[in-house]
Amino acid sequence: MKKVTLLIIAFWAVVSVGIHAQPTLPRIMFDATEELGNDHKVKAVFTLEQTDEATGSTTTETHNCLLNYGGESSSAYDKRSINVSFIDEDGKEQYVNLMGLRGNCSKWILDAAVGDRSRLRNRVAMDILGSYSRLPYETDNAGRYSSVGRCVEVWVNGDYRGLFCLSDRINRELLGGKTTTDGQTRCVIYQGKSYGSGNYLVPYEEGPADGEEEWNSWALKYPDEPTADGWQPLLDLFDVAWDNIPDEDFADTVRRHFYWDNLVDVYLLTMVCGLADMGYKNTYLACPDITADGRFVIAPLDMDYTFGCTWNGCYWDEKPQLRGENTFHFVRPFNRLTGDDSHGFIASLAERWAELRDSVLSVEAVSQLINDYAQRLDESGAWQRELKLWNYNPVTIEETAAEAAKYMTEWYANSHETISQLLDPYIPTAVKAVKSESVVGNASERCKVPNDSCYDLQGRRLSLPDAYKGIYINDNQKCIVK
Repeated sequence: MKKVTLLIIAFWAVVSVGIHAQPTLPRIMFDATEELGNDHKVKAVFTLEQTDEATGSTTTETHNCLLNYGGESSSAYDKRSINVSFIDEDGKEQYVNLMGLRGNCSKWILDAAVGDRSRLRNRVAMDILGSYSRLPYETDNAGRYSSVGRCVEVWVNGDYRGLFCLSDRINRELLGGKTTTDGQTRCVIYQGKSYGSGNYLVPYEEGPADGEEEWNSWALKYPDEPTADGWQPLLDLFDVAWDNIPDEDFADTVRRHFYWDNLVDVYLLTMVCGLADMGYKNTYLACPDITADGRFVIAPLDMDYTFGCTWNGCYWDEKPQLRGENTFHFVRPFNRLTGDDSHGFIASLAERWAELRDSVLSVEAVSQLINDYAQRLDESGAWQRELKLWNYNPVTIEETAAEAAKYMTEWYANSHETISQLLDPYIPTAVKAVKSESVVGNASERCKVPNDSCYDLQGRRLSLPDAYKGIYINDNQKCIVK
């Protein structure tokens, strides 16, 4: 009897280990009061289940919420993205921190990624941006302006809907915008809705009417109630005579209206990810406080047209370009910033690329990011369930997530080489052969070579303050102060 008992215990231990080792994705289930639609929000109960792979235990949390379908280009498809707005028992907005991703967020997105054969492109591009870029001012979310998210599986009223990416929403709270108080507009956020003359910041014949939510390819996302004051900062940006500014004044004019480092980081992202479907379209243009600094930041919104794939799932072989079609190159002020390097913008791109290409933007780092996601989808079985439910509807899905990842990683390896070929000529020759060295500490203490000969990547002599951060050349070595 004792032997039998030991065998049973041993068998159960083996089974338990097998169960615990089996990875799963978080599961989201909605109990909705009626069918979901576009124009009205449906009350529902949100349930999130997560399984701890180490112990096999499952945790569950529930919240009240409102649901509606999201996404414009995907509105014609059977699989639809879902907007989730959390509310309390009284129906008021409620912050919910899902999976520890973000605390000050009441509105979340379940991205269907329906035109993406990998279901991962937007998520990966957002993660890449988040790995190196921050807002140039302090926020409650450490300056992050890219979304964060997790792959999940979704059910609505017991009906399995497939694989989604749960992401927080890019909004005023994330971008660190000041609230409208006592009728005083402070933060403004505009969304580029479509391609049109409005994308180019060209002069306009007539501005938006008071209370109008959309105008000239743009939508006013904040303040929530559209007003003439809310539209005015965008109209002021249109009124800048971008094409008539003398070359010697152009860079300074750009810096008065935009944050330079943000422009550099976002444009670099278009090159790194091969982001083609963006020219203010699929972005937020935000000013955190029009009563103070008054400058704008650009926050990418939708990046499925990346890593060698179009918005409708077609593979394409076009490599990243410094000046390419369907990118920021055609919109103001980028059309002049990237036309030549007389304004220093391309040199700034080259400097940023030199700083990041062997770390967070290396082939190894980006490939690891993509492959980790793909492995999770395959091992959990979520990919096979997605394949069974949505293959050919509307696009072909690879047999495994690993196959989709292989295409993306190979594309990026080629992309990485191409970007270096494009940007290396803009790095001074004397800089290209220097030895790189990451350094930490007081910058001025390290700059003690004869004549204090420290230079930036454009060959200009630097007088380094103690708080200096970035790349400089010291004694024929490229130093990075982090």
